[in-house]
Amino acid sequence: MSYIAEVPLCHSQHAQLLRPFRYVISFLRSLSEFFTERAVCSAGKMYRFRASKLWAVEGNSEEYSDELNYLSFESFAGTEASKESSPLVAHILARDELRREMWAAIGLAKALDRVLVLPRFNCFCDRYWYPILPQCRLPGSQRFMFSQSCPLDQILDVGAVADPGFIVKSRVDGFFEHAKAKPLLESRKVVSLVETREKVKCLSPENVQKSLASSETVLHIAGGIRGLFCGFPDNSAQAEAIDAGISKAFNSDWCCHQNGSMPIAPHARVGALPDGSFDAGPHADKVTIDLASHVWDLTIPEKDKWQARIFGIPFPEGSRMAEHNHYKC
Repeated sequence: MSYIAEVPLCHSQHAQLLRPFRYVISFLRSLSEFFTERAVCSAGKMYRFRASKLWAVEGNSEEYSDELNYLSFESFAGTEASKESSPLVAHILARDELRREMWAAIGLAKALDRVLVLPRFNCFCDRYWYPILPQCRLPGSQRFMFSQSCPLDQILDVGAVADPGFIVKSRVDGFFEHAKAKPLLESRKVVSLVETREKVKCLSPENVQKSLASSETVLHIAGGIRGLFCGFPDNSAQAEAIDAGISKAFNSDWCCHQNGSMPIAPHARVGALPDGSFDAGPHADKVTIDLASHVWDLTIPEKDKWQARIFGIPFPEGSRMAEHNHYKC
């Protein structure tokens, strides 16, 4: 049991392997929390348990409380990205689009005093803690489609979003798929305020409260959410909190480091726009997106020890890198 509790669930396969143990997960959860400071990916581990519904939150009535109101939204983060030929560029595009969607979703949830339910997300790259992978694929892993559903901790810091100090309360993606959430969906309203995602008129916090006020337990935004929120007044506590929250959630990226390093541009402070304005919220991170299209040129497997170890590229015997030819885990 202690071994299972200590496993840092950095890969979705680990969560799947534990599915047969769903009836003892309540015990593992307690044990997992004990090891929180010792586990490499403790926040990700807890998130994987919840997202995979590997435990029923016994005794925690607030988790699925019908006294709370919830906000969910349809994400298009992978739509444009799927048109890219480079999986790394697609990954960066999808990540950046989700950042822009989340900014608007957090603003709406805060203005409406609703719990934000995170959306499902599609990955374009395998997660690995070594340098950039050729075509974003883990060596020896089974081939998968250009895009496939994957856990959100592949793309953002789920620990930051779940932190009690985050600007809004949140629930994991897959929250409404749990049996305990079924009663909540009996009171659900779907609204679509976007005619075309290329040209969206934003709503001020006051107009959000007027136009989206609803007695239903669940409010679902369909058709797109990016650009729908104008922003809280500049220099207000809410404005600072939403930008700080996004900065923490998207503080780094696992795909691009060490050899072939591709730094992710930090989230910039977003100014509020008048009600009815277009192009509200964070703009696209063009610097990082452009860099992603060139980063492969920075990676030279023949000169990097990690690439050699992973991909079995031999160095000339007698050279200073030859020792890595004989590396064993």
